[in-house]
Amino acid sequence: MWLKFDNFTDSDELVREHTSNMELWRNSNGLYVTAANSNPQIVDDDDLAINTWYHLVLTNNGGTFKAYWNGSEVSLSDTSTKTISSVTAWTIGNRGDSTTTEAFHGLFDQMLVYDDVLTSGEVSTLYGGGDGVKVPSTSNLITHY
Repeated sequence: MWLKFDNFTDSDELVREHTSNMELWRNSNGLYVTAANSNPQIVDDDDLAINTWYHLVLTNNGGTFKAYWNGSEVSLSDTSTKTISSVTAWTIGNRGDSTTTEAFHGLFDQMLVYDDVLTSGEVSTLYGGGDGVKVPSTSNLITHY
């Protein structure tokens, strides 16, 4: 997915899967993903800027979690993960509950969900050197936003 922050609030909820409570979120310290019993940081907040497009890919093979930021794999403190059970229980842009103060203020583009784990080469192709891919591969693509 491509994402761009319009402004930074105290906390931004980007994506949430409600059944297993996996979340992608940002606070004043950085961008995080909640996986297993930890919250490994993907990127430090000092490395985020307003009105800048970033490319993020998250993969999950049922036991190991990986994150790619602008085409490069990120070293995470914890790579164990929960299994995502369904794409029907996702919320994009907020928590999906009565908490409205954590809404994401920005834009998403090419949010893609595949039913297999992308390789680093496939991630690099999607990133396209920062220009993105106009028509991403539809092989094993479940949905896109």
